[in-house]
Amino acid sequence: MGLLSDLPLPPRGKTGWPWTTESVADFSPIEQDKFWPKISIITPSFNQGLFIEETIRSVLLQNHPNLEFIIFDGGSSDDSVEIIKKYDRWLTFWRTERDDGQGNAINKGLQICTGDIIAWLNSDDVFEQNTLNFVTKNMTLDKACWLIGSCRIIKANGDYISIREPPHEISQSTFLCWTSHWFPQPSTFWNRKALACTGMLNTSFQFIMDVDLWWRMSEHAEPIIVKNVLSRYRLHSNAKSVIDHEKSNSELISWIYSNFILNTDNSYINFTKIFLKLIELQSAIDRIKSHFVIGSALKLWRRHINQYFNKI
Repeated sequence: MGLLSDLPLPPRGKTGWPWTTESVADFSPIEQDKFWPKISIITPSFNQGLFIEETIRSVLLQNHPNLEFIIFDGGSSDDSVEIIKKYDRWLTFWRTERDDGQGNAINKGLQICTGDIIAWLNSDDVFEQNTLNFVTKNMTLDKACWLIGSCRIIKANGDYISIREPPHEISQSTFLCWTSHWFPQPSTFWNRKALACTGMLNTSFQFIMDVDLWWRMSEHAEPIIVKNVLSRYRLHSNAKSVIDHEKSNSELISWIYSNFILNTDNSYINFTKIFLKLIELQSAIDRIKSHFVIGSALKLWRRHINQYFNKI
């Protein structure tokens, strides 16, 4: 029996995952006596009262028997704190206080967490059902390791938009071409040995702290890449990456310039090859856009997606 019957009742009209259903560990009674790695989930939050309850339930209703769930709220002025208090007895640790942003809140969690497997889940995103069971079965613990899965991109109301799959491999080109090769942060997990190699988030970044962390992680370990959908990534009008899309792009460009052009440790030849591939790719995109049928379809898609982004 899981936590569903113990947790507060969901808001009126909320059904399905993670409101009225829960994950069930698919281990036999004999296997349940074996070592369950501790999983630490860190949730940074600020004024996400519309979504945070769904986030919290999607973690707790994983029913992982060795869960450490940490929430750092940045001093919300909406009903976020009241919602967190509803789930106080099931949380390992939570605190509400003014902080220096998302990266600072996550680092606070990384400093106190004790899990064998670690991830952060933003307070507007959601784990899919049985995600932690899947990660437990597929993560390596005896060496630095990280795991990347797919995610379901959803609207503010939870409606489906698309599936985002990770690239087939992680290389320099993944980060140089991040806008086309990006992989979903809420579907990314790493172990304690990987954390020891990479350290904390770089809080000088407001938007791309995850990109910087994955880059450093890639220098120490090959990721396990799976197509399984592990999370839901929510696009909504108050999302930081939507509000400040241009600033996010500027920060990414500055990071690429510092890491790949100014950094002599990275091969200039590799950068040149990738840059030429980007030119070829842009040329191909331009040809596709000019196609009578495909170009018209892309224009319709842009009208649909522009409610979330100022431009693609």
